[in-house]
Amino acid sequence: MVAVQLYRVGIQLLRITIQLQAEVIQLQVEKFYVECEFTENEELTFLAFYFQRETKEEELECMLMHKIFQDYLWSLWTFYKEAQGDDFGSYGMLRLKRAKENMQLFHETFNRTEAG
Repeated sequence: MVAVQLYRVGIQLLRITIQLQAEVIQLQVEKFYVECEFTENEELTFLAFYFQRETKEEELECMLMHKIFQDYLWSLWTFYKEAQGDDFGSYGMLRLKRAKENMQLFHETFNRTEAG
């Protein structure tokens, strides 16, 4: 009985690990095409080539969320570094602005309403 339960837990952990690895890969893909400053059409072409199929709506949703998270986190990092004396010019503000624009796009595209 314990062996069966451990087996089930092991399978569940394996599924979670595979899902997390897939999301890390998606995060790296998103990071690549953000840094390349792809247009929307170039992003879709890249994703179709990457997945070797048409990109699913939930994948597009996830990729846009990753873009928002990346921009927000890099803007925070930039502000922290600048508070310590480094100079990144407008980099932090540009990433924060793009995060905000992509949040609006996310709400419009995926019919999400803002909380509050």
